[in-house]
Amino acid sequence: ELSHVKALGQPETPVPQDIALEAIIGLVLGIVGAVLNAPGFKEITWASEMKTRKIDEMDARPGFASFRHRGPRLFSSPPSIKK
Repeated sequence: ELSHVKALGQPETPVPQDIALEAIIGLVLGIVGAVLNAPGFKEITWASEMKTRKIDEMDARPGFASFRHRGPRLFSSPPSIKK
């Protein structure tokens, strides 16, 4: 429509009512279709999550700590070489 008006050299006019009505109806139908075809909501609470999982999966951490490391070997003086 706009290219036709520009080709005729007429001043720009507002969008015709039939085009505006068609756009609004298309928008409403698109929204209704998306709402009707969308899946239902899922619960996002901690209780609903724990229904499908075990506590061992959620709290998987080692029950011990190791404090042994290679620090003394890295930062000590080098061993002397005997001839």
